[in-house]
Amino acid sequence: MPGGVRLKYGNPMDIDDVAVDFPAMPIMMAHPSFPGRDEALSACLHKPQVHTDLSGWSPKYFSPTLAQYANTLLKHAALFDSDYPLIAPDRWRRISRRSPSVIMCGH
Repeated sequence: MPGGVRLKYGNPMDIDDVAVDFPAMPIMMAHPSFPGRDEALSACLHKPQVHTDLSGWSPKYFSPTLAQYANTLLKHAALFDSDYPLIAPDRWRRISRRSPSVIMCGH
């Protein structure tokens, strides 16, 4: 993509606004956002219809905060997704086992 992506369009706080205005609409945030991961986690914690997937990044780059919440308070709202074919499921599992920020699969 020439010039890169516009990070402002990935701001999870915009999703929070939509979740407030449409509380019955399920929302899935795709890919761990950076910057803004903590805001995305907050939206999932505070809005029961907001979920996030874990695709697009290798687990070795997940923050300890993301791993903690995906394994505890947000295990009902975090969807495992390897982003195949970019990251094959077997590779994702191998990396996650070696990563200090392990995401538990099979919630």
